[in-house]
Amino acid sequence: MRDIYALLPDLATDGERAAYCTVVETVGSTPQKAGAKLLMLPTGQNVGTLGGGCVEAEARKQALRLMHEGQRRLLEFKLDNDYGWDDGLICGGNMKVFIDLTDGARDPLLYGEMRRLLNAGVPAVMATVVESDDEATRLGSKRLIGLDGSRVGTLGDERLDTDVLPIAVAALERNKPQLWRGEGTNTRIFVEALLPQVRL
Repeated sequence: MRDIYALLPDLATDGERAAYCTVVETVGSTPQKAGAKLLMLPTGQNVGTLGGGCVEAEARKQALRLMHEGQRRLLEFKLDNDYGWDDGLICGGNMKVFIDLTDGARDPLLYGEMRRLLNAGVPAVMATVVESDDEATRLGSKRLIGLDGSRVGTLGDERLDTDVLPIAVAALERNKPQLWRGEGTNTRIFVEALLPQVRL
């Protein structure tokens, strides 16, 4: 993931559209757990993995289409006989993968701040809207919360920006990502800790 975090600020600053795929929820047996990432670069190269096999192949296919269309989307995969039956890759669980893009208007500032925090050794949390039926809330809207008190971006709603704070603290304490639903909304937000690399 460190390679992906290193690439995101440059892609956003250059206005290059790449597909940033993240496993946001799993149930049962799956090849990867929440937080796994795959970055599809404009050159066609990939960094990271969603677990390989048929699910990753399908996610990559969908990500390429969404990159071309300039759309973000939450995909759901049921890992049964429809996936991997011919090569023995049946896990039996469910995975949700959010396909994000790196060319949002606020992305250069947000990912630049992410780089600054990680380089300074400051833990942070990224909260991303991955599902919403509210037309005012855009998929891919992000809020970066640094442990030093810095705040960049918005989830599209002041109440969500405030309500996500205790969820962010819990994500940092447990270092475990969470798919969270804003109270009284149908907006789902993926909350994950961004921890600096430990240097000895």
